[in-house]
Amino acid sequence: MKKINKIFASIIALTILVPAVVFSATIKTGENISITKTIAEENLYLSGKNITINNNVEGDLLVAAGTILVSKDVANDLIIAGGNITLLGKVGDDARVAGGNITISNEIAGELVVAGGHITISENAKIEKDLMIFGRKVIINGEVNGDVFISGGSATINGHIKGNVKSKIYEKLILGEKAIIDGTLTYSWKTADILQKNKETIVNGKIIFEDSGFSKNKNYILGLFFKIIIFIITALIFVGLFKKFSNLIVNVALTSPLKILAKGFVALIIIPVISILLFISILGTPIALIILFFYILLVLIAMIYTAIIFGVWLCKIIRKKEIEITWQGVVAGVVILILIKLIPIIGHLIVFLIFLIALWSLVEIFYKKVWSGK
Repeated sequence: MKKINKIFASIIALTILVPAVVFSATIKTGENISITKTIAEENLYLSGKNITINNNVEGDLLVAAGTILVSKDVANDLIIAGGNITLLGKVGDDARVAGGNITISNEIAGELVVAGGHITISENAKIEKDLMIFGRKVIINGEVNGDVFISGGSATINGHIKGNVKSKIYEKLILGEKAIIDGTLTYSWKTADILQKNKETIVNGKIIFEDSGFSKNKNYILGLFFKIIIFIITALIFVGLFKKFSNLIVNVALTSPLKILAKGFVALIIIPVISILLFISILGTPIALIILFFYILLVLIAMIYTAIIFGVWLCKIIRKKEIEITWQGVVAGVVILILIKLIPIIGHLIVFLIFLIALWSLVEIFYKKVWSGK
């Protein structure tokens, strides 16, 4: 059993070390990081509190931090997660951005996927392919050459969309005086009056309203009930069979949750990237398959412990006691977290953040505790 644990821990260690050694990646962590020199022909992975990119990145850029400013160009893909995010430089390929307040103000050569609270695509921004946005408040003033999908609270379009627009907004969808949509606008919710169209707005295609049918889904509540029951049973089984292991995870997660958030995001992204790159070479394929298997296993286990960690944290706050796993806490964590996830955008973001904490807690335990034999 001990040999198996060490093999598992070795794979975790490999996924952390490979980006820097094999794939010419630069990895930096710290409270305040400023990149002032061009990172030539390398991928750049950063995590910290405040991060500023003041020079070009010639490879991929992956950043997780509280405040992020990217003022220069990124040659390839961009992946960012943080609180306040400002993107002023160009991106040579696809961009994936998640955060609280997000501003995009330059050209994205590929697709752009954004999830957050307040999202602004400024008039200087140009998205060469499709745009997908999930946000509480969305403003699109720039140009999009592909299709646009918007989901969230409210959205304002005051730019040029050359493709189709599909919207699932539950407050209001505003088309400003400068809005031009070359394709079809399709929007859905319970009522059609969420659309507010300026008389100067141009929509060259059709405007289609689709009833969301939210109140017509008779099986929704029943399905939700069974989901909660299955999740509770699974979580209680894990806690019962792996009590010591569960206590380790919860303690690591709740000791310094904010510090391990960024690490969890980096682990979530880097491990599958490593697997894909290893698949390219014949010799790396077996390693890639092993890494991918344990990555999937990690994600599944982290999903279970997300609710457990949340439940223990709730009990700690309410009862003002030390960290302790109880069946009441597990049940409360599962039920409340599933209900939180029903909240559009914000609910999913909350669950995702707790999931990242659970994911890195697992990585840290297997790497430090199991490998060191403690």
